[in-house]
Amino acid sequence: MVQNRLGVFISGKENELTIERKAAIEAINSVGLVSVSSENRTASDKPISNKYTSELLNSNIYVGIFGNIDSIPSRDEFNIAKTNGIPTLVFEKRLNSNEVREKSLQDFLTSIKDPHTGVTVSEFSDVFDLRDKIINSLQQLLFDKFLESKKPAETSQNESSIEGGLLPTSRPHILSISVKSDKAVYPIASKVYMRVRTPFLFVGEPIIFEVRNSQKIIFYQELNPLESEMPELREGDIYQTSFTMKKEDCKSKDVITIKAQHGHAYAYDFSTIDERNPVAQSDKSVYGWNSDMILTVVDPDANKDSMKEEYVGDRQDSKLIILSSKGRLENYRLKETGKNTGIFQGILGIIGVSKDGIKHARNLNGKSITVTQGTEISDGFIECGEDEVIKITYSNNHATAELTCFIRKELPSFLR
Repeated sequence: MVQNRLGVFISGKENELTIERKAAIEAINSVGLVSVSSENRTASDKPISNKYTSELLNSNIYVGIFGNIDSIPSRDEFNIAKTNGIPTLVFEKRLNSNEVREKSLQDFLTSIKDPHTGVTVSEFSDVFDLRDKIINSLQQLLFDKFLESKKPAETSQNESSIEGGLLPTSRPHILSISVKSDKAVYPIASKVYMRVRTPFLFVGEPIIFEVRNSQKIIFYQELNPLESEMPELREGDIYQTSFTMKKEDCKSKDVITIKAQHGHAYAYDFSTIDERNPVAQSDKSVYGWNSDMILTVVDPDANKDSMKEEYVGDRQDSKLIILSSKGRLENYRLKETGKNTGIFQGILGIIGVSKDGIKHARNLNGKSITVTQGTEISDGFIECGEDEVIKITYSNNHATAELTCFIRKELPSFLR
């Protein structure tokens, strides 16, 4: 067995339960334990029956998975585990209405469920349910059988650390962790936030973050949990870190793998890097003089930081141009409607210009505005003739969105 890690023997009919056994291996590994199964068994000159018996006797926990088809070796493995005092966890597939379990297997499951001398069998509906139940059962068993098995003196010595959510480093790491990034899809060169959740920490051990693209490691950090971002999250056993991807490390359609590890427990999350087309919209298609346009750009690629309300319009990777026959407005910025929305808006005022050149001024905070201007969401104005078209273009690094709106000196009554 691997030093300082507990072995979990997986039992179950291989031909019938291939996917379920893989789910069990994933669940066992995710809580920092070692799976012992035929899937990773080496070749040997000894009979297979001797080999699996030896593996079982050298394991610390037995996990049995039972479906519809009986397996004598699986039943024998359960009996060997019980006879030798190995903790047993049994999982039984919940049958659909059209499924029938072999009678010999049903009789076996019924016999081991004896309320006085048997075991408690957990039913599962699918591989995802099975994975979750194995993780939960292992954690409960480990707390019951191992964490409480310390000598009284040693328990007293470590009591304050356990109560504070910290485990002494002398113990095997047997707890699961989870990791989650803030987005499923990231724009190129955006900021990545990662959060780990773990109910306990080991004294002096960091949380390790490793992020890879398809070719190399693009981020690595050994984080002291007490120095994680957003300290208020620690009350919920959540620890955060972040980094900004370099442009040269980003390739459209590439998948990044995020790994978090604490002690022997580890977890993964996956995200994609992509480039997407923007969309430009207005609240109307026809505007009159002295009216205001609510201009909206939907651009997920400009949402580079999920923790901030960002701006677009004045950069090469988010360029906004508004053009009429009387004016051209550039570097006018739209503001994101909220954190992590990827939707940007601004209000654009229409300044009417008569054929004789007379301008119909607009008012902004007590000032008379008669020329095309604007850099912020509420100070944008553009001069327009009596009957014309405004053309709006917005470009990111991937594509350009175009929008056309009509300007009328006086709107028909049904448009007012």
